[in-house]
Amino acid sequence: MAKIAFLIPAEEMIKQAVEVIKTENADVDMKVVTSVNVLDEANLLVKSGVNVIIARGNHASIIRRETSIPLVEIILTGQEIAKLIYEAKEILNKPKPIIGIIGFKNMFGAVKPFEEILDVTIKEYLVKLSDELEPAVKKACAENVDMIIGGEIANSYAGKYGIPTLFLKSGEDSLNEAFRIAEKVSYAIELEKKNTAELKTILDYSFNAIIKLNSEGNVIVLNYLAEKILFKRAEDIIGKRITEVFDLLDETLIESVLTQGKMLYSILLQKDNLALIANFAPIIVDEKIEGAILSFQEFKKIQEMEAEIRKEVYSKGYIAKNTFQQIVGESPYMTELKLIAQTYSKYDSPIMITGESGTGKKLFAESIHNESIRRSSPFVTVDCASMPHEVLEKTLYGYIDTSNSHIPTRRGLFEIAHTGTIFFDRITELSMYDQLSLLRVLGEGSIVRFKENKSMPISVRIICSLDKDITQLIRDGKFSEKLYYMLNVLSLNILPLRNRRKDVENLLDYFIDHYSNMHRKYILLNDGAREIILSYPWPGNVQQLKKFCEKIIILSTKKVLDENYINNCFENYSSIITENKFNNIDNGKTVVVYKNPEASKILELLNTYNGNRSKVAQELNISKTTLWRKIKKYNIENEYNF
Repeated sequence: MAKIAFLIPAEEMIKQAVEVIKTENADVDMKVVTSVNVLDEANLLVKSGVNVIIARGNHASIIRRETSIPLVEIILTGQEIAKLIYEAKEILNKPKPIIGIIGFKNMFGAVKPFEEILDVTIKEYLVKLSDELEPAVKKACAENVDMIIGGEIANSYAGKYGIPTLFLKSGEDSLNEAFRIAEKVSYAIELEKKNTAELKTILDYSFNAIIKLNSEGNVIVLNYLAEKILFKRAEDIIGKRITEVFDLLDETLIESVLTQGKMLYSILLQKDNLALIANFAPIIVDEKIEGAILSFQEFKKIQEMEAEIRKEVYSKGYIAKNTFQQIVGESPYMTELKLIAQTYSKYDSPIMITGESGTGKKLFAESIHNESIRRSSPFVTVDCASMPHEVLEKTLYGYIDTSNSHIPTRRGLFEIAHTGTIFFDRITELSMYDQLSLLRVLGEGSIVRFKENKSMPISVRIICSLDKDITQLIRDGKFSEKLYYMLNVLSLNILPLRNRRKDVENLLDYFIDHYSNMHRKYILLNDGAREIILSYPWPGNVQQLKKFCEKIIILSTKKVLDENYINNCFENYSSIITENKFNNIDNGKTVVVYKNPEASKILELLNTYNGNRSKVAQELNISKTTLWRKIKKYNIENEYNF
């Protein structure tokens, strides 16, 4: 089938075109057309498989204006124009004749230089539309031209006014040039078709749905998965603006990618029963945005999958029990932290949660999972410090159990967590080998069972926690710097309770109420008791405060608990001593205080006011006598020269 077509305006040009085709050895269709039928003929040729059409003058203008068909226009060479002017002069046989050239601007180069060479006067009447041809002929007539050189329509008008005409025929040079350009265009189109077909084959075998957009936001190409998810055929989508066919996207996202050049990763697109995770990135060539690639995955039909998934998750205990509503704390810091964590839950990137032991890192991890699109899928916890390397590898990735023919394949935690979240608690305890294995999983998005070669794609959201200085571990070569960067995409740092007095108040009220109801003891704390508890540093953070509240409720024999009762509970709370952070600079001794918050507070104020008891008593709102009794009680006077 011919890939190039030549639409000829006059029969007399067929012979020239045939000669050119023979010379160029081209596969070409030729048709003589008029301005009336040129559009219909062009469309028929394209439907029959033609890639490029060669036309000229008005025919070319019509095709370009009315269609998007690849077009090569015939432009007369200077030599061909000179021959026509010379032929017109010979026909007229008069000195310095006036010759009018009427035609479309896209057909000519410069003609004025031929006036002096051929001793003629040349008047140009160049138009853009066919409707302008008759007025051009009238103007030429008014300016007394001796002959008009023009095309089919212009010459017919000239005949009405009795002006001699010469047909503006193209020569072999312009035809040759047009054919050469058309062949290059045809080759480029065929190459693009091949590349597009290859690309589509690759795209169709991708795990992601993929849509390519041009710079205007119109769809250029999409793969089978995109058609399937959108429930639309490619022919109904290609050429349309993406927001018309994909209503999960809004113009704000389109603007940020195609105008501002932003790259959007792991964005959640959700509507009704459909939930997608998408990446949206611009195509930038020579610092110019030429289009964008939108790739997305269908998480699941939420309502259809939820019942079955929840059944398996609950039966095996892989669930996240907590939500953001259950995180107690109203301090500005905790309020802000919860808002940040809720924002993180909308994305699918790894999260690193740092904080001292007992601050609630797992509580935040579970809350993020339950707020995310993965909420109906498993939440799997891995205690990195509880298993040796050999056990951990099998536990994480699974293995083939050759001793059991009934259940030969043992699923690992990654496989169990597929489509859900896996929480690595105390990730700094992983061996370097396990760190590198995890790095490979993050990079490839797949796992390999223990002593097996076959890889298995997985989709999990990774959240990890640590309570050690990871910077120092990286410096010491005990933690992979690459893994740190892979995991620390999003980060949360939970401050210890000693830096969040407002949250200690909230937690204290919550735990007292909780354990009072649990043990059917309705207990109140007086102001002194509350102040002692609030002033304690709580090195064990939330967990320590929780268990202390349970202790004082269980041991209580009164409804209202006072400071003496709380002090006694603290004194008997633990035999472990806590080294206070304050040092006596003069004698180099470290002051050691048993876990008593009142003693810690007095010692802190004495250090602050350099042993001035008046200021300390004023700060504590007690008398100097009372302060002195407490100093003797806690054996603090030995540290100062009172």
